[in-house]
Amino acid sequence: MGWYTSLIVLVVAVAVAAVLTPNSMLPYGAKPTDATPLTPSAGAALRFVHVLCSSVATGASVWVTFFAGVIMFRHLPRHTFGRIQGRLFPAYFRLVALTSALAALALKLRLSWAASGAAEAAGALQHVQLLLLLAALSGALLNLLLLEPITTKIMQERHRIEKEAGIGEEVGLSRNREVARTNKELAAVNRRFGMWHGMSSLSNLVALCSLGAHAWFLSQQLPI
Repeated sequence: MGWYTSLIVLVVAVAVAAVLTPNSMLPYGAKPTDATPLTPSAGAALRFVHVLCSSVATGASVWVTFFAGVIMFRHLPRHTFGRIQGRLFPAYFRLVALTSALAALALKLRLSWAASGAAEAAGALQHVQLLLLLAALSGALLNLLLLEPITTKIMQERHRIEKEAGIGEEVGLSRNREVARTNKELAAVNRRFGMWHGMSSLSNLVALCSLGAHAWFLSQQLPI
């Protein structure tokens, strides 16, 4: 784990700890009636951080999942595509984890300052948004710390076997399955890669769907 990943994990851990801390343990008021009023400038800053970070996370997820990978797969030699993905995904998961954590933290701080009445009613909807941001954060962290490193390691092993078999530099459709019919080592590594890649893709899909649902709930609060 690089120092930048360690730093992001530390920041995320602090943010998650703050998000999960009960309001009564936070320094700005044990009860809604005792809470220090949120100044307009502070409220605007927290809203800005919430919207900006959640938008960056959602946009990055949509771009990497549906556009970047598809375009590279169609136009690059397959091993080149895999090596780029091996560099791209750690940065992508770090970005989604960090921005989701910061968006959740900003939303939590706003909710903690909420007073009773209308603000509490609005807070019920915002608590759903908070859970969705935490789900996106969980999916990104699971990929960053576990699934992606294992998947990339298996991919590199598969690349080695494919090079020995004289394949892997084709663009688009692969000859992997054709060769794997007679190459037991390649067939075995294919099964391992498929399993871990599938779990990584599922975790990414959970994060993407959570961010999409969060964006929908957020759009319901627009005064238009």
